[in-house]
Amino acid sequence: MSDTIIDTHVHIWRFDKAEYAWLKGDTTCLNRNYELAELEEERQAAGVTGGMLVQAANNREDTEWMLENAYATEWIKGVVGWLPLEDPDTTERWLTEGYGADPYFKGVRHLIHDEADPRWLLQDKVLESLRLLAQKDIPYDLVGVLPEHIRTALAVAEKVPGLRMVFDHLNQPPIATGERFGVWGDLMREASQNELLFVKISGLGTTSKNFGHWKAADLEPYVEFALQYFGEDRCLCGGDWPVSMLAGSYERTWKAYQDIIYGLLDAGGEGEAVLSECDAVLSVVITIGYDSTYKKAIMNVTIGLSLLILGGISAGSSYVPMKGVKGWAWESLWAVQGLMAWLLLPFLLAFCTIPHLMSVIGSVPASTLGYTYLFGFMWGVGGLAWGIAVRYIGLSLGFSIATGFLSSLGTLVPVVVNGQIHEIISTASGKITLLSVGLSLVGIAICGKAGLRRDRERKSSNPVGERFQFRKGLLIALAAGVLAACFAFGIHAGDPIRQKAIEAGASPVWASTPIFFIELLGGITVNLLYSLYLNKKNNTFSDYGSAKERGRLVPNYLLSSLMGTLWYLQFVFYGMAAFFMGQYSFANWSVHMSFMVVASNLWGYFFKEWEGSSAATIRWNNAGILVLVIAGVIMGMASH
Repeated sequence: MSDTIIDTHVHIWRFDKAEYAWLKGDTTCLNRNYELAELEEERQAAGVTGGMLVQAANNREDTEWMLENAYATEWIKGVVGWLPLEDPDTTERWLTEGYGADPYFKGVRHLIHDEADPRWLLQDKVLESLRLLAQKDIPYDLVGVLPEHIRTALAVAEKVPGLRMVFDHLNQPPIATGERFGVWGDLMREASQNELLFVKISGLGTTSKNFGHWKAADLEPYVEFALQYFGEDRCLCGGDWPVSMLAGSYERTWKAYQDIIYGLLDAGGEGEAVLSECDAVLSVVITIGYDSTYKKAIMNVTIGLSLLILGGISAGSSYVPMKGVKGWAWESLWAVQGLMAWLLLPFLLAFCTIPHLMSVIGSVPASTLGYTYLFGFMWGVGGLAWGIAVRYIGLSLGFSIATGFLSSLGTLVPVVVNGQIHEIISTASGKITLLSVGLSLVGIAICGKAGLRRDRERKSSNPVGERFQFRKGLLIALAAGVLAACFAFGIHAGDPIRQKAIEAGASPVWASTPIFFIELLGGITVNLLYSLYLNKKNNTFSDYGSAKERGRLVPNYLLSSLMGTLWYLQFVFYGMAAFFMGQYSFANWSVHMSFMVVASNLWGYFFKEWEGSSAATIRWNNAGILVLVIAGVIMGMASH
């Protein structure tokens, strides 16, 4: 039996999230809320390791609710959502501005069996929308119950070449009458000739109408028919929970499908082509068009990793322009870069990418905004400490030590606060994560030893005028790492802002920008207040109008602004990567941190921060960097 089984047909609904017209007045067990947590025990018992959420209402709220669950639930691999197909302009806008690029949006469905006209799909405007799906290679799920629905699908296939379609529940074969196979069979044989038409083995217990009394043998002829004519590469399998509860338990449904499929296909393992994501069901997971969908997933991850690397390099390079600022006190350049990095750029990007930005922010509860701002303020204290630490221990060590703590705490602390530590400890991936955290601390210790060696070697050769103060800088860098981990809390606390941005029509690629804007308001508050305090204390307000070195005023402003720009660009790249990485987003933080370390150390070597150090000391530092990078890679792989 396959180790990986994908359920391509799972429903959820909650009446406070969306309207489900077909359930109004329903007197069965279906007329209540159903959420994924209720399915968990049976899912594990059935051996199902992944799933696809499928549309249950013709409205956007249902789709948004499913996407919210997909992003929050590891075993959910994608969503078959809804689009207003009768309005091709809105369909195109929703695809262009959001769903078309959402890694979890895998297909589209409309409840055509609830429409009075079984030829509903053949309306001109609907066909226009279906052509948009074909252009974007987004499949369409057919929830048909009549032979006429099959005829409609065949007509659509002629009018919209290139559109992949899936017959949900085998389009209701005549199981209840025992007919083999009549008009249904004739039409499905014709459909099987089109390689872009697929079938989903699902909902068959319910189709039997013999609730609670059906047997696997009742379903087997129709499953055999599907496999014979469509082949295992075009057959999907789904539990149809919770609708299937009308006919029996979820576990019973899956046991029947597995017994039938493995019994029909030879012992060489062909049955796994229907049940396993290792074959036709891989494509995360509508699960059709295996090759194209899987390649898209790889492409998304490739783009995401590239963006994370760029973000890490940008962050690790952000302090480089500081070395070119001449004739200004540290607090002056820090205030200018802070205004650019933590106020101007965050606002401009959010304003340009989020429709009705202020309305979006105004629609979020005050507590959400407050916590997001507060965590940003605490992170700002850490950022301030980080800037001071770099002055004492240099770019390379400042980033290595503070980032090591930041990566570890940014991964672990949210888990502890959310009460998930027991769950983490009890799983293999959790133990691997803890191992990576331990390795991060080892890497910090190794870099620390390298720093101590560097200080001793420099003082022995040049005891006067030493500008690095390792012990003092170490304590500040550690404090910076602890406080900077609050940024991860701010992103989590601000997620409702992201959701509101998407609801307002923002692309998921940019939906996090208002979170960063609110969070960085907290950061600029503490940093600007501290800088102005130092300006007053040190009598350096004059820096903003002149520089102690002739001709340096404009370059100082430009370099300080560049410093802030490079620093903020990491969040532009990070926010985009979070979208493209999709289910692999657990790796984002550690990959980002690792490349910050690499970039900052390369700059440290470039600026000769280790000049005068022995080869052994440099080897210690390189070893520490390597351990930190390995820890980041392991941390990124743990949940996978």
